[in-house]
Amino acid sequence: MIFFAGMYYFVFLQKPISFTFSPDITENASLASETNKQMNQFREIQNQLFLATIIEGNPQAVFEAVQSHKNGNLEWQRITDSLSIKFVWEHDGDVLQLLCLHNGIETYLTVRDGWTREPEREIVFGMYYAETPDELQKKTAELIATYKDRLARLSEIVFNELSNNPNWNALDFLYFSSMTQIGANFGEIIPNTDLARMIVFLQAFLGLADAGVTIKLFRSKPKVSN
Repeated sequence: MIFFAGMYYFVFLQKPISFTFSPDITENASLASETNKQMNQFREIQNQLFLATIIEGNPQAVFEAVQSHKNGNLEWQRITDSLSIKFVWEHDGDVLQLLCLHNGIETYLTVRDGWTREPEREIVFGMYYAETPDELQKKTAELIATYKDRLARLSEIVFNELSNNPNWNALDFLYFSSMTQIGANFGEIIPNTDLARMIVFLQAFLGLADAGVTIKLFRSKPKVSN
């Protein structure tokens, strides 16, 4: 029990989003759903940031890909061994999107869900019409800056609002571990990441196994005759 409490606390210190606290257990389902949504967005933007960094490091190849697209080549343009790109006009030619193909997975470099969408679309538009590789590289750096800003804002939302209790200590996780061990968890602490859930599952399984062994030993204990 103490061992698992230590593991929970270590995971929490490494990534506070691993656990969410809710004083009202009736809110836990929606809270967990919202947390997972934010985490999925966080991972999506991390991937976009990674791809934008590759593009920034290869301005000449990207510039040549843009010129090829302007000349009518609408196929994928190879930038590195693992990354290809192409520009796509959407909404009857009103919106320009930059689409990346990295290790077989297609990803748009425009966040398509709200408040940073327009600045990113404007930057992609500027990348497309850059007159030199250096100008394109500067525009890509602006795109990277928007991703970093969005990641920082998402981190603040997740850590400060969803986690709801940044001052947890080891005793909180000792309580959580003990409740998990005996199968009486009340649900006010929610494991959010795959790692945290796997540890909870392992402890719950071992707790049940330990209870079963204890019951079996108690029943098999020989009776003492008078």
